[in-house]
Amino acid sequence: LFCMFVGTAWAQTPIQSSAFDASKTYRVYNNKEGEELKAWIVNANNRGWMVAYDNKDNNQIWAFIPGEGDNASKYLLQNVKTGKYLAQVGGSNGVGAVEQNSACYYQMVWKDGDNTKVKFVSSGDKANTLFNDGGGKLAGWENDAQEWFSLEEAKMLASTTVRYTFTYNDEVKGTQETEVAIGAAFPEITTAFPMGVVATKPAGVVSEENNEQTIVLTVD
Repeated sequence: LFCMFVGTAWAQTPIQSSAFDASKTYRVYNNKEGEELKAWIVNANNRGWMVAYDNKDNNQIWAFIPGEGDNASKYLLQNVKTGKYLAQVGGSNGVGAVEQNSACYYQMVWKDGDNTKVKFVSSGDKANTLFNDGGGKLAGWENDAQEWFSLEEAKMLASTTVRYTFTYNDEVKGTQETEVAIGAAFPEITTAFPMGVVATKPAGVVSEENNEQTIVLTVD
């Protein structure tokens, strides 16, 4: 059985600058002006690139690691699930997730007149501002309304990997693995089968002891 810790709970309102606490973990998101869409910073499919994604996904929790010396007022942003760090903003090339020795420190600049909005300015030779370009990835831009982000504290709850084994006439025809919060319903079946083949997802809830299911395929 495989168990990890991910976030499945979050605050309903953004924190104020006075409430920021680097010992806690947060989701970081961007709201376009006049819209309700929240574009969250996530680690896309754990492949190392950061994208803006409209979903409260388990990949989105960040730890803020305070710097020392010249970086004493700055933070490393570490993805809690993968352990990767946010790299320096690289213009239209987006933002990489890297190992710590290549990570970039970010200066947090809170907005005058709205202490729930913060921008992240990358250190290094190119001090660009983290920005959601609206096209699905984060880039480094300046002086745009979309550069302001909000933080929501993320609680850490246990999850496990659910494994489905699909069989027909006692022969294995495929598997599916999905990360699911413990106590949640079993996930939907996303594995594709030929037309007429029926796979019914299990009832009940996921637990550490109940996370592997054999699903017998039928033909309609």
